[in-house]
Amino acid sequence: MRNVLLGGLAWGLLILAIPTFLFILCWFVLWLLWKRHSFRKKVFLFALPMILVLGVWTARNYAVFHSLFFVATNSGINLLQGNSENSSMDSDTLTDISKYTHVASGMSEVESDRFYRAAALAWTKEHPGAAARLYAAKLVEYFSFTERTATQNVATELEQPHWRTPIMLFTYEPLLLLLLCRIAIARKYPLSELEVLFVGLYFVNAPFAAMFYSRIRYRLPMDWILLLLDAGMIQIILSRLSSRRTVAQI
Repeated sequence: MRNVLLGGLAWGLLILAIPTFLFILCWFVLWLLWKRHSFRKKVFLFALPMILVLGVWTARNYAVFHSLFFVATNSGINLLQGNSENSSMDSDTLTDISKYTHVASGMSEVESDRFYRAAALAWTKEHPGAAARLYAAKLVEYFSFTERTATQNVATELEQPHWRTPIMLFTYEPLLLLLLCRIAIARKYPLSELEVLFVGLYFVNAPFAAMFYSRIRYRLPMDWILLLLDAGMIQIILSRLSSRRTVAQI
């Protein structure tokens, strides 16, 4: 009971820090219901501290803004930056949305958030083909090892260290490759229950992040899970090498 309550509290705090963790939570709960049958009797205990944490924060927001909204008032502008006529797979916060910010300049924080969200949804509805292609591109970009710097000054970008890109390449892509290899050999070496959970947690964030725009810092919390999965793959490789040496010696 203590672990269930603490788990619910932890997830509540995670959602406050990164609201998209709400989507990741869905996979986590589904896995628990699937693999941990005893959890079915404890769902309420798990949800209680989450509801309490999010409820207190929502009440605080209502007291300050006199309006109800989920966690924060930046989802609208994030959605617009990733879904507008000037958005691209890697433009993220550099997207030119000046014509929208000009209109929203006299609005309150809550009103501008709703205006930005409505504008993003309107553009998506009016340009379904372009929106679908953009979404697919952002989904691929989610797994990129590098991204544009948050500057529109070309001279400043040229000042970036020349070793920045190679370091980012060789500290992420090999890890992603190991994970893909682990999934590829899952038929011969079945994924454990925890590996199924971790693979789901790692990949389920991507389609929801691509709804807005892709940035490495949005993926970074999941990259720690990538290290755990890769450790299992390395163990399989070492085990195979060890067995081959044993056979060779015999």
